[in-house]
Amino acid sequence: MASTHAALARLARALIIEFPEHADIFAQTHVQVGEKQLRTHNGLLRTFAGADGMKTGFICDSGFNIVVSATRDGRKLVAVVLGEPSTRVRNVRAAQLLENGFK
Repeated sequence: MASTHAALARLARALIIEFPEHADIFAQTHVQVGEKQLRTHNGLLRTFAGADGMKTGFICDSGFNIVVSATRDGRKLVAVVLGEPSTRVRNVRAAQLLENGFK
């Protein structure tokens, strides 16, 4: 049986490949809902060059999580980080994974 990390990476890959017409949804840094503006919890969309999606979350039992994609020089990577103690640590770890992948 595959790990949760691997399953989330496969799901992200499937979304990227099967639904490319919706890629812009994952890259949005905010959305307007009536009079309210909601900002993304994916800080990497603002701070990591080439970041263009996917999903963040928090679960009491596992901590702060992120599935993030980024594109550089025509190459797209996905990083999955689960169970970090804060959004800052989660984002740093995901950025490290992506940077290492792009090297």
